[in-house]
Amino acid sequence: MFRKVLVTVDRSPFAEAALDRVPDINAEAVVILHVVEPVASILAREVPAFDVPPDIATSISQAEREAAAAYLSEAATKLRGAGVGQVSTLMREGRPGPEIVAAAREEGCDLVVMSTHGRSGIRRALLGSVANHVTTHVEDGAILLVRPPQD
Repeated sequence: MFRKVLVTVDRSPFAEAALDRVPDINAEAVVILHVVEPVASILAREVPAFDVPPDIATSISQAEREAAAAYLSEAATKLRGAGVGQVSTLMREGRPGPEIVAAAREEGCDLVVMSTHGRSGIRRALLGSVANHVTTHVEDGAILLVRPPQD
């Protein structure tokens, strides 16, 4: 039995697959985590040398936080409806890999459940792998990687 499980979500079908696995895990408590990336860092990664005016970045970031909060609430309701007892939510801002590792440590989680987007080759080299970062940096506890849904 796991004492506390951290499940990461990002509002993608991949994250839904990970969330769907949580009711099958015998856990005392579940923390659902969504990491909101700063708009400037997302755009810099996707469109190099793109400069975002501060007021636009602020409004986009606020909209992203609101959408994430709504999603976290829905995800918690879904897990409670599936019989998961103690469910809480957590939103953090920053780069997903380091934030997931920090949240797992700070929350005292003994299992991290997350999806992998299944990137390889050049896409993985350019975009990185959050799953790889988490698996190599979480020191205490187990990690369950859920593969992307098959089309």
